[in-house]
Amino acid sequence: MNHADPHSLVITLPADQMERLEEAVQSGEYASKLDVVMDALKLWEQRNTLESIDDDYLRQEYEAGLASGEPVAVNIRDLLTTFKAAQHARD
Repeated sequence: MNHADPHSLVITLPADQMERLEEAVQSGEYASKLDVVMDALKLWEQRNTLESIDDDYLRQEYEAGLASGEPVAVNIRDLLTTFKAAQHARD
């Protein structure tokens, strides 16, 4: 991972979480403990973004979809990406 503007932070983790973090690095899944923490923060930010999508907006899009004609199969990840992009454009 590229850490362009690093800032220092000291954290204390419960023993079981520290063990899992160290195992992730030792197994080669991550290059460093910092990479594990950065990935966890990225996932936290994604979850917060998804939780912030306005229910009224989703309801409006659902109604528009119903009115648009016959249903078609969609990839849910692509759909959520589109919703997130629209939410960011409105902010």
